[in-house]
Amino acid sequence: MFISKSKPKTKTSRDLYRAANPVTRRDPRAFFLQTELKAGLTFASIAGMSKGNVKRAAKVTRNTAHARLAYDTILRFRSRIVLTPLQSAEFETGFASLREKLQLLGQTV
Repeated sequence: MFISKSKPKTKTSRDLYRAANPVTRRDPRAFFLQTELKAGLTFASIAGMSKGNVKRAAKVTRNTAHARLAYDTILRFRSRIVLTPLQSAEFETGFASLREKLQLLGQTV
């Protein structure tokens, strides 16, 4: 009887990416929350950098509104999405940062 030995599976770049970023490909809802949080933080950062410049008042207003929309969207969907403890800890840190940035921009959150 001949038994063939299978070769060990080599990891592809997809496998390595999934191992490094477990949230992004396993649960699209968690990926949505991450994306919304990153967008909100980006808009809040841009608004914060532009704040104080009279010529850029419209830019501050527009980016603050986008950051607030991201914040409100996260609030709406957060309770429906179950995150792992690690994901939840990372998310809560980012969400607290977004809340703080919005408060600095004059938003009531």
